[in-house]
Amino acid sequence: MSWLTGWSYRKPITLPVTIGDETNLNFRFDLTYSPKMDSNFADIRFTDSDGETLLKQFRESHTADTSAIWWFKVPSKPAAGKTVYIYYGNEDATLSSSGSDTFAVYDDFSGDSLDTDIWEAYGPVYVTGSGALNLDMYLGANCCAWGKAAFAAGYGMRTKCRRTGGNPNEPRTTVGWVHDAIEPYTNGRVYYYKSKGTLSFKSVYATGACSTYLFDDIQSYSYHIFDFKRMAGIARFSYDDGDYVDHTGYCVVDADEWHPGYMLYSTYTPDSNLLVDWVFVYKLSTENVGVEVTGGEEEDIAPKLTTSAVSGITASMATGGGNVTFLGYYDITAYGVCWNTVGTPTVSDDTTDEGALSETGVFTTSMTELMSGVTYYV
Repeated sequence: MSWLTGWSYRKPITLPVTIGDETNLNFRFDLTYSPKMDSNFADIRFTDSDGETLLKQFRESHTADTSAIWWFKVPSKPAAGKTVYIYYGNEDATLSSSGSDTFAVYDDFSGDSLDTDIWEAYGPVYVTGSGALNLDMYLGANCCAWGKAAFAAGYGMRTKCRRTGGNPNEPRTTVGWVHDAIEPYTNGRVYYYKSKGTLSFKSVYATGACSTYLFDDIQSYSYHIFDFKRMAGIARFSYDDGDYVDHTGYCVVDADEWHPGYMLYSTYTPDSNLLVDWVFVYKLSTENVGVEVTGGEEEDIAPKLTTSAVSGITASMATGGGNVTFLGYYDITAYGVCWNTVGTPTVSDDTTDEGALSETGVFTTSMTELMSGVTYYV
């Protein structure tokens, strides 16, 4: 097992067991700050099971000296699961975070215009100077945006957005997965579709059967996090990282026909818009296991040993030693004991040198040229 060069600490992360091998899965890691970390979590790194191959990673959010939400991508996971690692404790490290490398789709709308490699749009839809996607009904028209890539079951969509203006009921605001097929669906409060080629939009309440989410009645114009998982036979919805609510019905059709999307619709034209800060599509296990994982016991790079009591004391020598329980991740070129007459001895004081060390266990070593009647600290 290798260790990531330059980092002092790590924790193992156990990935779940599934029936089959899987590839390019995303996992979420909610990290609590430790004084051993950079205050802004810039020294965080995730590695594969070999302990040194870096994984693609993304810092979704953080509060300095408190907590952070991280995501990482695992290129391959065997059915039996495996262990990967999170590293920290490197004061020279700089932030490593890339949404586009980590997810199937990612956009933080930081460019000057809508990325047409990712999106299609209808109506007044544009990127603002402050880095947000704006569906703008202030310009007097219904509008919608949807991702060009389509996904089957086994993917989640996570987005941060807010609405401004309007009233609790207008305009109808849809955030979530939208479907290719034109198919009337009327058991929700709103039915709407806008044809563009073969692509259509429809929206109903999350309590209906379509994999979309309306927040007309929330009437809160602060940013919120929306998370939608589509899995085999079920869809799960979460608002601001609350508990997931499960739904079945039309929204769990497993065909490769679902796109991340947004919509504002009204029978009249209220002054309102929808601002999207960021969005990404993450890949789930096909067996609906959660994407959230946690770390195990902390490990560090240093060897672990205890010092034994001194024995065999004579007028000019004594026997010291210890028990090496962990070799760490350095090449150990020398080991022994150190001593002095003032306390807290270090390797700058008198030492013994037993040469290189390649295995754990108990060892003894002889301290010589001692003086009778003098107190030594070992």
